[in-house]
Amino acid sequence: MVAGFIVLCLNTWQLSLIRADTPILDVILILAVRGLAVGLTLQSTFVTALGSVPLDDLPRGSSLLNSTRFVVQAVAVAVLAVVL
Repeated sequence: MVAGFIVLCLNTWQLSLIRADTPILDVILILAVRGLAVGLTLQSTFVTALGSVPLDDLPRGSSLLNSTRFVVQAVAVAVLAVVL
């Protein structure tokens, strides 16, 4: 998980360096690395969060985690649309 966050931080810095004349292959490579980093961090974080939930409450914890993720994603898209 730590390695995923480190790669994600470095990749965010790389995204800040993209300009209009950046080759499309470089952008694709940066986004592919970002996908890998997000995969390393999200799944590990979800497993860690659900690992601390008692077995009796695991269905509720899983549904709460997923619904929270969807709500936060929707709010983030709405905020981004307002900003743009």
